[in-house]
Amino acid sequence: MYTEAHPGRQGEDLLAEQAEVQAGKHESRLLREYDCLIFPGQQIVQKNVSSVADFLEPLCYEGVFSTEALLLGIYEQGRDNSIHWADMCCGRALAMREMSQIIDFPCEMTGVDLFDWNLEGLKPHEYEILEKLCPGMTEVPAEPNLIFADTETVQLPRPAHLITAIEGLQYLNDPLKTICNWYNQLVDGGLIIISGQATFSEWIQYQEDIRSRGEREIPIIHILNKLRSHGIRFEVMDEIDIHGRRPQVMPYRIRHLVIQRLPGTSLRINGESPLVDTCELGYKNTYYPNPAENESLVEIDTH
Repeated sequence: MYTEAHPGRQGEDLLAEQAEVQAGKHESRLLREYDCLIFPGQQIVQKNVSSVADFLEPLCYEGVFSTEALLLGIYEQGRDNSIHWADMCCGRALAMREMSQIIDFPCEMTGVDLFDWNLEGLKPHEYEILEKLCPGMTEVPAEPNLIFADTETVQLPRPAHLITAIEGLQYLNDPLKTICNWYNQLVDGGLIIISGQATFSEWIQYQEDIRSRGEREIPIIHILNKLRSHGIRFEVMDEIDIHGRRPQVMPYRIRHLVIQRLPGTSLRINGESPLVDTCELGYKNTYYPNPAENESLVEIDTH
């Protein structure tokens, strides 16, 4: 099923910009790559745990660290007849196509992207490789629900139990507003998992330099403190454990973020949109207005 949002002039500009940026880039990742980015260090012989893996382990079926086991664990521990996984910036949605062929429990899948990548443009030998990897994944029944829209403002057809964003957030004009939008479309206890190679501090900053005890402050520090103060569970990381020792999390090096929705809460951005410029890789450097004294960049509403 396909749903296409009408973008308007601003959306048309975004489409034109990202068509150029994304040309030649990887249009999708396979399920194994999702596992590596969501659970780094778990795919090697000498498995290394991490703070994010520890956070997600209670939800993973039989303690297995994989996207499949996470979805199955969410389904087994929940009360819903089916669960909903939404993948933002999904590209060709290959991971979802794979997942559809290997799970045997009810799981609705929704892929969101600006472009209709689908499987058009794949060469015959690429089809063969995909079918050898996972028979049936290139067939029509394997397609997830696809929404062609801006992930910053997209409205999902139903609340999600899991929202993933793998190597996508750094291309957005307002990543913090986007996180708020995704959080508000989770079921109670649902998860957002954001993972990428670039650190948050590289592309989410304040317009004016803020110093505390000589250290430059960044928006992600204030947001995490806000979540913590309201009892919203989250975990962050940069590096996996090394020789059984957990590296100290440096706010300036965070690359992985998991947030679990606290029942009765919603997030909203407080203030104007950020200033934006684009680096050579197409990543967006976003500069948020400094919040006024005693105000927060992100507000948490309870209901």
